[in-house]
Amino acid sequence: MSDSRSLPAELFIATDIDPLFEDDFNRWYDREHMEERCAIPGFQWARRYKSIAGNGPQYLAIYRARSIDVFTSEKYREAFSNQTDWSLQSFSRMINTNRRVMNVPFDQGFGVASFAALIRFPASRLDMSFCFDDVANVLKIDNVLRIHCLEPDPKLSTPLPSEEIKNRKLEVVFIIDATNYAALQNVIQFFSETLGLDPNGHQIFHLIWELRSEDID
Repeated sequence: MSDSRSLPAELFIATDIDPLFEDDFNRWYDREHMEERCAIPGFQWARRYKSIAGNGPQYLAIYRARSIDVFTSEKYREAFSNQTDWSLQSFSRMINTNRRVMNVPFDQGFGVASFAALIRFPASRLDMSFCFDDVANVLKIDNVLRIHCLEPDPKLSTPLPSEEIKNRKLEVVFIIDATNYAALQNVIQFFSETLGLDPNGHQIFHLIWELRSEDID
């Protein structure tokens, strides 16, 4: 693999939310949190998703940064250490949260689509470079636009309050963009047949919205 410091990186937050506070949770993300994070120097875009199939947390947010160094920068540490009252309240209502700071060692295709699959690899298979040639073939599936791999940085992936450290799984994940649901069902079948992954261990999401940092400059 390439030197991780030269790779793009992403902040990955998967979570459930107490249903009593779901509307407020969505307002917080849409009216404060995504814009706040995208304004940090080095961030490029943020996307929010909601799960429509599979097992795992209901909501997913990913934030692209130019490199892993953004997550140790003074501006990021300042934001992380000085959360707003609305953020602290929202964190306390989140359930089954997975916060990961991820390197992006593999990214092929282009664009962002209305549907995305989240493919999980066991923690024992963290080094995925051996399979990148195989997984690139997923782009041959009709209506699949892009695939990228996220590899967690254990030191920077500090948990939010609702995640139990003893049960934390540092999994490599692939995110695949496609224009329809049926294409992602074929993607899951591809991963199951090509790499022997459990087809029940993955999710399909629908894109809620995307914010690019250049939109708020």
